[in-house]
Amino acid sequence: MQCTWDQKNAEIHKAKHGIDFQDAETALNDPNAYTLHSPRNNEDRYQTFCELNGQIICVIHTRDQSITDIAEIHCVIISIRPTSRKERRLYYGNRNSIQPQQPA
Repeated sequence: MQCTWDQKNAEIHKAKHGIDFQDAETALNDPNAYTLHSPRNNEDRYQTFCELNGQIICVIHTRDQSITDIAEIHCVIISIRPTSRKERRLYYGNRNSIQPQQPA
């Protein structure tokens, strides 16, 4: 997944939460990531709960509609923060509920 972001916004979030947007791009590739659709102001936004260096984080992002390359997902990172206890339970609950598919 390729991501872009506003550098000023990234600096604000890094100072506030100590998490770099560039690291979020890596974290979004977590195979156990859990994404919720979270629309806001007529914009399709997503909350993805993923692991980064042993910490579960929440990445708020949207899809970059200007890029039409269907082979690659392009996102715009809006926000990044540590997760709440409830969100961590959601992440671990989702990860633990994934069961291998049984042959039919």
